[in-house]
Amino acid sequence: MADTVKIESDTNEASDTTTSFAGLTGYRQMKTHFPSARVKKLMQSDEDVGKVAQATPLVVGRAVELFMCALVEKALEESQHSHTKKISVQALKKVIDSNEEFDFVTDVCDKYINAAANETTDN
Repeated sequence: MADTVKIESDTNEASDTTTSFAGLTGYRQMKTHFPSARVKKLMQSDEDVGKVAQATPLVVGRAVELFMCALVEKALEESQHSHTKKISVQALKKVIDSNEEFDFVTDVCDKYINAAANETTDN
């Protein structure tokens, strides 16, 4: 089930005005598909992270969703450009390598692609 956060005014009453979150307008509630308890547990698995505010896992979950949407949309465009019907690992790798905004994922991507390549050569 999706978690929601109501955006409230200073008087603790729900705001009727449309708000903007990460460039998206019209959101009165922020919904995330990632369970906040799981996100919080993952965040706290890092020894450098101490206490986590209640809204933090919701915001992090939403950020992950927006990241995934951007990555998948660009990989879909790449797949369509290559005239394929499926988003392949190669399409994801090409998107990650060609877009500066995904530079932080390059090492992880290379790690899994190399592991998959080694697995297929072993069989």
